[in-house]
Amino acid sequence: METLNGCTFDGCLLLDFRADELLSSVTVITEARYPLPGGGKNKGRLRIDLEGIRQLNVLKEAAFDADILSSRGGVAAGKTADANRVYSVGVRPEVRTGYFFELVSDFLELSITCAVCDVSLETVA
Repeated sequence: METLNGCTFDGCLLLDFRADELLSSVTVITEARYPLPGGGKNKGRLRIDLEGIRQLNVLKEAAFDADILSSRGGVAAGKTADANRVYSVGVRPEVRTGYFFELVSDFLELSITCAVCDVSLETVA
């Protein structure tokens, strides 16, 4: 189980994946469990925006298309018939290129080298 900004991804789903038409930017939104000040974890949404894409490697299972299309009105709304579970998400700085991002889920594996990586967490009050 990987962590990113203190978040873990056990029992979390991939909610959205989008790339612009020139494949120069990618946005990934996933559920994530973040640590609470008093201990324990709560579930929120982690958004990763990647810009200045230099290399993009994708391994996509056949079930991904139907799952992500239904998730835009389904998983995000709590409907998880085809759960695209996230196993790991990671970002590390690269000396020459900026950042290396990697995601592994049930239906999608990504590895991306990019110039800019912005990670934000939407927590639940």
